[in-house]
Amino acid sequence: MNWNCNDDDKKKCTALATRDLVYICIIFIFIIIFLMTITMGCSSLSNQLFSFAATLVSIVLSILAIIMTIYSEYKNERAANSLSLAINTIETVSRNLREQTDAQIKELKDLNKEIRKEFDKINNKLDSMDCKIKIFVGNLKDTSSWIDNSGDKDE
Repeated sequence: MNWNCNDDDKKKCTALATRDLVYICIIFIFIIIFLMTITMGCSSLSNQLFSFAATLVSIVLSILAIIMTIYSEYKNERAANSLSLAINTIETVSRNLREQTDAQIKELKDLNKEIRKEFDKINNKLDSMDCKIKIFVGNLKDTSSWIDNSGDKDE
């Protein structure tokens, strides 16, 4: 086994060493339990002590399970409250955005109507000017032909 760890593998080596230490501790615990069972197996006092120890361990584990359940429930409640707060915030922002968007759409529609009215006014003025220009060009043609006709009479 290679125990030379460089900086890149530092976490892997630490995890490996920790895991190996846990395995060695478990093996030693099994060996101790085996030796205690062999040496004290025949004594009734050791059976009573083992039963008492097992009862104490069960009680401690039960209390630990209750505490973990309460803590987990507390964390779940906090997460649910945070999620509820986030949902309320999103709803508020969405509602405000919708109101602002609706107001801006109304303003744009009103502005569009005003622009159309102005375009219609400009179009009417252009039509009026076109008619006046046509009349002026017609008068100019009449004047030009009158001048041409009167010049022919003088000769």
